[in-house]
Amino acid sequence: AIYEYLLFSGQYRLQTGAPEHRTATSVVLRAQDLGKQSDYGVIFDNWVRDNNGKIDRQDVATNANSIGLDPDLFLVSSEEDDSISKEDFVGICKRQLGDGP
Repeated sequence: AIYEYLLFSGQYRLQTGAPEHRTATSVVLRAQDLGKQSDYGVIFDNWVRDNNGKIDRQDVATNANSIGLDPDLFLVSSEEDDSISKEDFVGICKRQLGDGP
């Protein structure tokens, strides 16, 4: 544990699993940058206009470019509801950026 901290100054957390790439002279591992994490829950809360805890999918798609996300991901829904919950919003953001399941 101390070796990881000294090597990466606590900035990155190495992910367990198979390497991303391996050659005769190098191994590329996936790591999570702990210093540049966006709080998508806070972003969602800033966009909420009413008290129902959801945002209209079209409004989210309009604002998605401002945080560097693909607006089309927010327009697709298997539900008839035209709004998106905080949990769904955070999940989509994390999946698109590789920070979540």
